[in-house]
Amino acid sequence: MKKHWQPIVALLVLSPLLTELLTNSAPASVFFRPGLFLLFITLGYGFPVLVIREIAFRKKLGLLGLFPLGVIYGLYNEGLFARTIINPFHSPIDTFATYGLAGDLRVPWALAITYWHALHAVIYPIIFVTYLFPAHSQESWISRKTAWTLGPICLAVAVLAFFSGPPKQPRGSVPDFLVMLVCSILLWLISKRLARFLQVSPATNTPVSWKSAGIGSLIFLVMFFMPILLSKAVLPPVLYFCYFIVLSLIAVRIFARIQEVSPRRMVFIGLGAKILVALFSLLISLPGGKTQQAASSAVFLIVFLFAILRMGREKQVTSSV
Repeated sequence: MKKHWQPIVALLVLSPLLTELLTNSAPASVFFRPGLFLLFITLGYGFPVLVIREIAFRKKLGLLGLFPLGVIYGLYNEGLFARTIINPFHSPIDTFATYGLAGDLRVPWALAITYWHALHAVIYPIIFVTYLFPAHSQESWISRKTAWTLGPICLAVAVLAFFSGPPKQPRGSVPDFLVMLVCSILLWLISKRLARFLQVSPATNTPVSWKSAGIGSLIFLVMFFMPILLSKAVLPPVLYFCYFIVLSLIAVRIFARIQEVSPRRMVFIGLGAKILVALFSLLISLPGGKTQQAASSAVFLIVFLFAILRMGREKQVTSSV
C-alpha cells in the first residue's frame, strides 16, 4: 500500500472533486470544509471507489464490467447516504421529486444519478489516475485484508446513516433497503458476465482523435442531460424506462465488440465529458449570480481544455516522429 500511495491519494481526491465540486453540488466553500472534505475522500467517495478499483483489478474486469459496480456505488451514495432516490428526502433536481415514483422510490432519478456516478465518480477518476500513474496501473494498490476492512466499514456506516436521522425527519425503510440490496446483487452478476469487454491495456495501439472527446460529450448528453429533459417534459414514466433500457442495450452491443482500449483514448473520452459538465455548470451558475460557483466551473473548464489540447499536441508530435 505504501508503494502505491500516490495513485491512492489521487483517486481518493479526484473522485469527489470531479463530481461534487465540478457540478457545484458542494461549492468550494463547502467542499473544502475539513470535516466534509474528510468525509468525501474517505467514506463518501474515496474508500468505496478505491475498493471498487481493487475488485475490478483482481477480477480482471473491463470497463463494461466495471460500469455495473459503478451503478452499485451510485446506490450506495445516493440511496444509503444522501437518500435522494427516496421520497420525501431532498431531490437535487425538482422535476425528479415525484416523477415516476414506484412506492416511495424515485426510479427515474435513480437510473439517471446511478449511471452518472458509474461514469463520473468511478470510471473516469480511475481512468485518469491510471493514465497519470502508468507504472502502477498493472498492480494491486491495496491488500485483500485492507479491501475487506474498508468495504464492510463503508457499508456499515452507510446503512447506519440510512436508518438514522433526527427524530422528526424521515428515515430509510427496510423495503427500500432490500430493493437496493437485490438490485446490487443483480448488478454484480451482470458485472461478471461483462468482465472481459473493454479491457484497458497500455499496450493497445488504438488511434486517438478528437472524435474520442466528442464520444465522451455525447455519452454525457444521452445518459444524463437527456433524462433531465425527459423529466422536465413529464414524459410518461414507461417511455422514460424504455429509453434507459434501449440505451443500455445499445451501449452493451456497441462496447461489447471492443476487447481492448488504450488509457489515452479513455482519457480523451473522459475529458470530453468533463468539459461539457464544466460548461453546463458555468452556464447554470452565471444567471443566478453565483460568483463562486461560476469561478470554480471556469477553472475546471480551463484545466480540462488545457489538458486535452496538450494531449492533442503530444499526439501530433508522436505521430510525426
